[in-house]
Amino acid sequence: MNFLILGGTQFVGRHIVNAALERGHHITLFSRGIKENPFPHLEHLTGDRGGDLSALENRNFDALVDVSGYTPSQLERSCTALQVRAKRYLFISTISVYADPLLEGPEETSTVRTLEPDNKPDAEEVTPETYGALKALAENIVLEHFGERATVVRPHFVVGTYDHTDRFTSWIRKFARGGEVLLGGSKQTPCQFIDARDLAGLTLHLLENNLSGTFNAARDPILWNDVLEGISVLTGNRVQPIEPDPDWLETQQLESSAFPMWVPAPSSEVGFARVKNERSRATGFVYRSLEDTLFHMLEWDRVRGGDLKAGLTFEREAELIREWKARA
Repeated sequence: MNFLILGGTQFVGRHIVNAALERGHHITLFSRGIKENPFPHLEHLTGDRGGDLSALENRNFDALVDVSGYTPSQLERSCTALQVRAKRYLFISTISVYADPLLEGPEETSTVRTLEPDNKPDAEEVTPETYGALKALAENIVLEHFGERATVVRPHFVVGTYDHTDRFTSWIRKFARGGEVLLGGSKQTPCQFIDARDLAGLTLHLLENNLSGTFNAARDPILWNDVLEGISVLTGNRVQPIEPDPDWLETQQLESSAFPMWVPAPSSEVGFARVKNERSRATGFVYRSLEDTLFHMLEWDRVRGGDLKAGLTFEREAELIREWKARA
């Protein structure tokens, strides 16, 4: 198949391109051309989805994958330009579209976020507060323009190689060293995510089978204990989890990135660690094992090294462990 990928040079897009090439598809990339291109051998169209889309004129594609769309205006431009040039539009959205409170795991028909009243309908600044609502509005634009030719994928936390956020990688590295590791609460707290290779695989599975609709992209929920035990088995290093009271942690005035991906239980967001994936599974797609994901990430992090962009520093973690033990 002949695919156009809007934003295929970083993390998620990079995995989708790799998977598509492995399956023998023809790939054309479209981006602003301001970041390093890991695919110099592929056709690369340069433009700006915020304005200049002229590079897409007189081009036709079996399908396009939109990895870089965040606002309704971006989607309005790309959908208008490609409505008659692409047979299918697959939009990578997010589970952040689901509205709070989420005490149960959301399914594709669950209520989505809307912009707060103090945000004008045309306000499109992407912030942690507006991100989910803007993505939900962007989904609507795709559905309005492409109808039955539209596919929306809502991924959970995406983990894997090339991840520039280090959200999950920070836990992998800490568990791999063994010894005491400070958790964000109980090791029995639910945990959920999707391997970037599975997200790429699901994307291509939907396109190759010409499937319409909206699909959550998430592996089955597990426990944080499953992650630390899995790393312990792979490394031979035993982890001693330190499980502080979440209320005590809140008094420590920590950065929001101190415990990445950790969904406190109980909380109004506990359902985010129990996202339903039955619809994607019903298509015949199979998610890989936890062991596969952990092994792949462990090997990648061993090679790349460097400082982490998320999680507590080892020094701050050790300090908090001492303070918690003293209190307990």
